[in-house]
Amino acid sequence: MLLSILMGKRSSVRKPADIPYECGMIPMGEGAPMFSVKFYMVAMLFVIFDLEVVFLYPWAVNFRDYVMMNPESFTAMCIFIGILLVA
Repeated sequence: MLLSILMGKRSSVRKPADIPYECGMIPMGEGAPMFSVKFYMVAMLFVIFDLEVVFLYPWAVNFRDYVMMNPESFTAMCIFIGILLVA
């Protein structure tokens, strides 16, 4: 490796050694902007709670029928909503 460093040809294109190697092309511009972690957290929470509404809406539409036929469904849904509130 020492001989390679001493006798090897130096590239005049890639002067700063700390730039990333992009398939032989000189990088132009700053690249993709970095997003905050907060953005991803809000997006994941939105998707999660959106899915919860999908499960909650049919139950809310048929609330009276469910509770009259099966009173345990009200308890189960209260537990479900309680978990959502804790989250």
